Amino acid sequence: MLCFLFSLTLYSGETLAGTLPNPDAAAQVAGQTPLSGPQKSASIPRESLLFDAGTIWNGTFLSHVFVIENTGSEPYVIYDVGEGEDVRIARFTRTIPPGGKGEVVFEAATGRLKGPVRLTALVQFKSPRRPPLELALTAQVRTSVEVGPVNRIEFKNDRGKPLAWHFRVISPQNPDFTIRKIETHTPYLKSEYRLLESGGAASSGHVYDLTITLDPETPIGPLRELIRIRTDIPDGYPGEIFMRGDIEGPIMAQPERVLFRLGDGGSYSRVRIDLSNRRGAPFKVTGMKADDPQMQGKVISSQGTGPDQVVELRWNGVAVEKLKHGSVILATDVADQPTIEVPYVVFPHIACEK
Repeated sequence: MLCFLFSLTLYSGETLAGTLPNPDAAAQVAGQTPLSGPQKSASIPRESLLFDAGTIWNGTFLSHVFVIENTGSEPYVIYDVGEGEDVRIARFTRTIPPGGKGEVVFEAATGRLKGPVRLTALVQFKSPRRPPLELALTAQVRTSVEVGPVNRIEFKNDRGKPLAWHFRVISPQNPDFTIRKIETHTPYLKSEYRLLESGGAASSGHVYDLTITLDPETPIGPLRELIRIRTDIPDGYPGEIFMRGDIEGPIMAQPERVLFRLGDGGSYSRVRIDLSNRRGAPFKVTGMKADDPQMQGKVISSQGTGPDQVVELRWNGVAVEKLKHGSVILATDVADQPTIEVPYVVFPHIACEK
């Protein structure tokens, strides 16, 4: 049981990391904060330096120089500066002599931030008598171009069905702004916008109605898109719509991802995939191709064709030493969905203490 739980932890513990793109705006907030005496934070049990950038528009590039003064009798040797989320440490002074001063250049992109934010980095010293120092930059970030009612879309849609979303676009930074361009990276998303005659109040400024339409012929599979709304606001960060969805074909596969674990006998258990045609029409699995020759499978349906099919997969290779990811491609005679990709994961052998 413990081995099973540990294997689940290995699988669920994998993460994907990304970086924030450089902002379009060139505005920069810079300053210096001398350390005349460490400030104690009630919520963080370590010394800290704080700089407040005030109220800014999203997309403003923040750059601040934190100054660390060595008031002790021994050098301060900085061996690491841990970067918090959305933070980049451009440079720092490695060794600060007694009575000297060092610098840590703290940078942050604010394009996707909103509201009150606190960005941090942690300075670690080699000397055990010098505790870590937290660098914190706070700001109130206002959105230059706002998209409503929401700007994050998640969806599932059958291939062949039209789908559209409607948005309202305004700008608190420049109420009388003009949309110049809607940027998308996939040819299957179309955009149309128009300026409404009235935004509902005389002081509300321009209000645009934006429609994003998904082409019914969008290929089956995942769709990930970042839509940018470019305007005439000088140095204004574009409005953004984050889209995450899946285009589904008539054939559904359960489970959507196959997991292989070692059994008590030292071999991997067989895994069954149930395939069904949501339209009720008969179909046939005509072939299978895996990215590893040790992955084998066969159709075990009682009939060769029908609205439901069953495929059995088995990992015939030796026990892997680490998680192995791959995919199996099933071929069908369905014109709208000639192939079905089924991802799989092979778990390593976990030695358990008795």
